[in-house]
Amino acid sequence: MLDRGWLRSNIVFDLVTLLVIDISLEYKMRPAVSDDARDLARLIAISSDGIAVIEWQEQARKEQCDALDVAERLYQVPQQDYSYSNASYFPM
Repeated sequence: MLDRGWLRSNIVFDLVTLLVIDISLEYKMRPAVSDDARDLARLIAISSDGIAVIEWQEQARKEQCDALDVAERLYQVPQQDYSYSNASYFPM
């Protein structure tokens, strides 16, 4: 008798494998450029569970702009530790 749990897990594994193969064929990672700074800021906001946004908000209030605007400017400076120049980008 066929073990359905084994079959189900192998089908999922095969689908994930196909997805990874498809992504690796179509998309290439590249060094980030200054124009990627806003996308990097969004990723950092998500990965920090909003903590980074709290840090950016004080400056954003002073400048009367969005917190992501502040982060984008921060990440556009190539000499900073947190900068596009220290990142790779995977365009989708």
